[in-house]
Order: sequence, then structure tokens, then C-alpha cells
Amino acid sequence: MGNSYSQMNSVEFIENKGQWEDNIEYKAKLPGGNIYLEKNEITYQFYDEVDIERMHALHHKQIKNPTEEDFLLDLHAFKVKFLNANTQGFESKNPTKDYVNYFLGDDETRWAANVKKYAEVSYKSLYSNIDLKYYLKDHHLKYDFIVYPNGDASKIKLDFSGHEKLFLEGGTLKITTSVNEMIEDKPYAYQLINGVEKEVECNFVLDGTVLNFEFPKGYDKNQPLIIDPTLIFASYSGSTTDNWGYTSTYDDAGSLYGGGVTFGVGYPTTVGAYQVSFAGGNAASTQGGTDITISKFSSDGSTLIYSTYLGGSDNESPHSLIVNSNNELLILGSTSSNNFPVIAGSYDNTYGGGVAYNGFSPNYANGSDITVSKLSVSGNNLLASTYIGGTGNDGLNTSSTLAYNYADEFRGELIVDGSDNVYVASSTSSIDFPVTPGAFQPALSGMQDGCVFKLSPNLNSLLWSSYIGGTNDDAAYSLQFSSTGEVLLTGGTESPNFPVTVGALNTSYQNFADAWVTKINTTGTSILASTFLGTGSYDQGYFVQLDASDNVFVVGQTEGTYPMFPTTVYGNPNSGQFLHKLDPNLSSTVFSTTLGTGSGEIDIALSAFLVNDCNYIFISGWGGSLNGPPFSTTTGLPITLGALQSVTDGNDYYLMLLSEDADTLLYSTFFGGNSSSDHVDGGTSRFDKKGIVYQAVCASCGSATSDFPTTTGSWSTTDNAGNRCNLGVFKIDLTALEADAELYA
Repeated sequence: MGNSYSQMNSVEFIENKGQWEDNIEYKAKLPGGNIYLEKNEITYQFYDEVDIERMHALHHKQIKNPTEEDFLLDLHAFKVKFLNANTQGFESKNPTKDYVNYFLGDDETRWAANVKKYAEVSYKSLYSNIDLKYYLKDHHLKYDFIVYPNGDASKIKLDFSGHEKLFLEGGTLKITTSVNEMIEDKPYAYQLINGVEKEVECNFVLDGTVLNFEFPKGYDKNQPLIIDPTLIFASYSGSTTDNWGYTSTYDDAGSLYGGGVTFGVGYPTTVGAYQVSFAGGNAASTQGGTDITISKFSSDGSTLIYSTYLGGSDNESPHSLIVNSNNELLILGSTSSNNFPVIAGSYDNTYGGGVAYNGFSPNYANGSDITVSKLSVSGNNLLASTYIGGTGNDGLNTSSTLAYNYADEFRGELIVDGSDNVYVASSTSSIDFPVTPGAFQPALSGMQDGCVFKLSPNLNSLLWSSYIGGTNDDAAYSLQFSSTGEVLLTGGTESPNFPVTVGALNTSYQNFADAWVTKINTTGTSILASTFLGTGSYDQGYFVQLDASDNVFVVGQTEGTYPMFPTTVYGNPNSGQFLHKLDPNLSSTVFSTTLGTGSGEIDIALSAFLVNDCNYIFISGWGGSLNGPPFSTTTGLPITLGALQSVTDGNDYYLMLLSEDADTLLYSTFFGGNSSSDHVDGGTSRFDKKGIVYQAVCASCGSATSDFPTTTGSWSTTDNAGNRCNLGVFKIDLTALEADAELYA
């Protein structure tokens, strides 16, 4: 289940005129609960919004044969006491034009009329020469401590009780209850000096359950000091069923596109979207039926531009997204639906089928075909959509060895060239996969081969297509262009006779599984260069990139002793992730290294990779128990000073930035919740050339609390998926060494 930080359009502090207990001075409604202002303390009360939705369904008799448990409502309250305080009264400002009457029950002493509501309430002289003000700002509840001259900010002490967890993380305060999580942003303090706002460095300090403030550089005690944190509230809200994150991309405006699957009705679609209803899916699958879901967010994450389903009556998944020169979204997927939305005039409107695949959920009961689809800029029109496949399974990596990581079944990538032609790397088990005359490999060599093909911009013509592989299992995961339009591919192979070329770096297969990288000519008719990469143990290549000189970079996984060369290269010996740079002809090594914990095991599944115009190297991946013990953990990965998130629970995302020639680790950070199994369900995410990562994820999975670290002002949706997963997206600028925005869908 993913975490959302709900915004408020207004806050109204209702005065107590006898309708509540005497200790309450004001009450205000919050997303998912209430806040009670009392003389020297505050009470927060939250409820489980899943229970509220159920109560609503009970009221409308939508639940047949309800049980006793259906009528239970989970609540959780905690207190914040102001230690050694003695407020001298309250001051309320900005009354609303309306009022409230309370005539409930038969106890007239609890009746109240003309009860006023205010937008701002202050504790006057909570401490000597210190006021406390509550109000709404930028759609979030705020509080300010105003420390007047001769006031002592060190007297402010907030004692928390009744919570489940209380801790500082990255300068913010997190308070976890049994039904939600509340975050207080790092405090911002300032003074007005000669009419100019001057920031004062300020931090939270937590001693057990007591919170206070520190000022490392002091402040001018002859001027008023404003301590100004922000409260951001998290509650259970969003899709009413599981929704998993697979793939992400961006456009010229910095918009973020997140692609995933949803297991039923309830995904939040937008008015006018292409497909606003769930199409069905095969409910016999492990989790239930699936449709693809696509959501487009504004560059700052505050607006959901469009959101749509895309699917037929059986199951489907998205593998890769990219936009063309018109900012139209291209979607690579796989489907088991014979009525997947395809468009007349596209290359192939007929489903090819295959055999039932019952591996990783979603299952494909009717086999699988590859799909390629194109959405309009506004998401309201499917401009083109086609099947690609034969009578076997297409688009799924079903190899027992090469589907090594969780959700490797759904690897594959699509890219576009300067003319908006579409190129795809994927896998196939069809003996009749569509290949074009003159293809460099016209026939299936093993049980599963890689495949690579080129479609016209309108997806109405297959310009070229070929298998790639040997007599055992092979898979293609990623592709990129050289400066002259040749196509570079990488993936994994179990085939000793995988097609390699004379003079390549490694022409001999090592053992178990090898990585490979191959260069194809512009017409798909010839392999120009091809090499194995690997050791005597497991190896696979997951992403390929090129620099301006057409040197080739491959990032992958290894369980062997991968070469580290030259001695100046940054690396972590005996680690499970490799980075290899080869010359344009794939004949020599420029550098190679391993990255990770040095445990001898795989640490992360790789999800995005970039070499930018300055030859900086960007890598993204995720680790955790979902990828299977004893390997895969983010615990122990190297973290740099100034990391966005320096601690991990072992189940997080990991982002790193390496210098040109990989001789220095410039920046690395964790990103994720502190108690949930954050991960990716296959698919590709992307860095743009500025070094901003656009990542789609499965957020806050298997956690009783929602802890995906979203940011103030980001879009939030309704989520009632319990302990299950949610599509989450985040956008982080590694070159700025700080978060540009982190979003949640």
C-alpha cells in the first residue's frame, strides 16, 4: 500500500461552547482525523479510511451478509504535551461567515448554538514571551512558534505519547500510528531584520519522546524569531485494489509518466481518458485480473494530467515507456487478451496466442503477444496500437535461469529515433515470430530467443525484425543507438553458440549464464560486432548506453569475480553489480568494475541507466527480501555525504552517480520507506540527459503503515489497498545532489 500526503482546501478551528469536554478549546478536522487544541497539549485522532469506506458501503447496503467485524472502526489518538508550559489564553482570527449548531442527544447542557469557526488560533504566552499559532498555508496545516525578545526558544519542549513510532529521518519528524503516519517537515526559522526575512538555521532534536529545537549558529535574541515547520498528513487513500509499478519515462516539459498494472476496478482515471473502465482480466491469476494503467503527472508532481486503463478481457503488463518528438506516449507491453485495444490499420490486429504461463503474477492463461501502443498527448485518444507475435509466447522472459530477479519476466525496452520510428528489444518463444526478409537471424535457434524489431511511426509497418540467440535460452533487455543509427543490444544468454563476431572482446561462452552486447546495422540485416561479457558464474547485462564517441557502456549483474580495470577505477571488489565500458567495435575494455556491498552476492535489481553528455554515469536499482534471500539488500551499499536518505531498512531504491571514467563515486543515496518492501515489478525507468531519474515503483508493499516518502504539494490519490502495493513514482535530480520532486500515485 502506498503512502499519500493529503492536502486540505481549508482548515476550520471550531470553538468549544460546551458541546465537548471542558479540556477542549478548539477542534479542527484533518484528512483522516481530527486535531484538538487543549490548554497545554494537543490531541491528534486518526481513523482508518478503509473502515470509513466500509461503513459507507454498509450504510448503502452494498455489503451482503456483513459480519460483526465489518462494523468495527479502527481509531488511534496520540498527544503532544507542552512541557512546563502555562498558556495565558487563546486568540482566534479570521472567522468564517457560517457557524455550527450542536443539538445532539437529550442532554441540553451539551447543546450549543452559533458556534464560530476560525482559520487561525494562537496559544498566547504558551511560554514566557513565546506564542504558538496554528493556521493553513499552501494547503497544509502549519504551526509557528513566535519567540519575542527576551523569550528563550530552548524552553520549548514537546512530549509525545500514545504513538507507535517516533523518529527523525533526513531532518523530518515521523510519527507512526496504527492507522497512518504523520510527518513534520524540517523546521524553517527566520527573523525579520530591517524588513528583510533572514533564515536562521534550525533543526529538530529528539530525546526519547521529547522534541525541541536547536539553532547551530544562534540567532539575534533582540529580534522576534519565527520557528515554522509544516505538518503533512498521510492516510490510507487511493486505488481500492492492488496497483503495481513497472515502468516510467518523461517528456520535454519534465512530465512524468508512470506505467503499471491494476488488479480490478478502482484505479483513479481522469475525465476524458481513453479507457476509464477496467476491462476485466483473468481473475484466476494469483492476484486477480489485470489491465495496464498509465498516469501522466506535471513536472512538479502537483497535477495528474491524465490517467487511463489500457487492456482487454485477459491480463496484460507494461514493460517500457517513451515519448516521441510530438510528446505522444509509446507503450511496450505484453498481453494475453485476444481483444486488447488495437487500431485498424496498425501492423497486426490479430492475437497470435501461445501456451499458458503461470509463473510470476499476472499469469497469462492464453499465452502472450507483444503489444506496442501510442497515446495522444492528452491521453484521450489511442492513436495506434498493434500486436507483434507468433503462435508461441512473445514478450515474456520465461527462462528458468535468465528470469533471475523478481519480475525479470517483464524486461524489455522500446526507444524512438529522430524520425519517430519505434525500436523494441524483447524475448520470444514463437517459431513463427514475424521476421523480415534479409534478417540477420531469420529463425528461432532455441526454446527462447531475444528479438529486436523496428516499426514505422504510426505502427502500421514492420520495417525490419530478427531473432537473436543460440540453441539454449536467450533474452534481450535493452537497446540504444550509435551516432550513425546502428542499434546496440544487451541481455543474457545460456547459449555457448550465441552469435559473436571475430575480434570481439570475448568470443567464448563462460558458464551458467553470460551477459552479451551486440551491434546491429541500420537495416537489421547484419551483426557488426558481438561479444560475451561475464565470468564462470552467473552474469547478465540489463542496460546499454553510448557516449558521444560511441563507446559502449553495459551495466549488469554478476556472481563471479568480474575484472576491475584499470587500477584508477572506482569499485567495490567482490560485489554483485558490474559496469563495463567497451570501445565502439566491442573489441577492447576501456574500464570495468563492480559496485555494491562486497558480499559476493547480488545487491540490487537494476531499473535505470544513463551516460549523459558529460559522460557522467547514473545507475538506479532496488534491493530487498522480495528478490529472495540470501542476496539482494540495500543494507551496506556505499552512501555519500549529503545523501537524500542515508539509512535503509534493506528494502529500498538505490541511486548512484559516477564521474567520467568511473574513477569517483560523486553521489549515492537510498530512497524508500522505513518498514515496507519497496520494489519494481519489472520494466524500465529512465534518466533524462540532465541526470533526473523518472522512476515507477511498487510502493509501501507488505507494510501495516504507508511510508513511501512523498513531498509537499505532490499529487495524491485515494488508496484502500490494505497491506498490498501501490504504483508510486518519483523524480530525483542527482546532478543537483538533492530531490527535485518525489511523487506518489
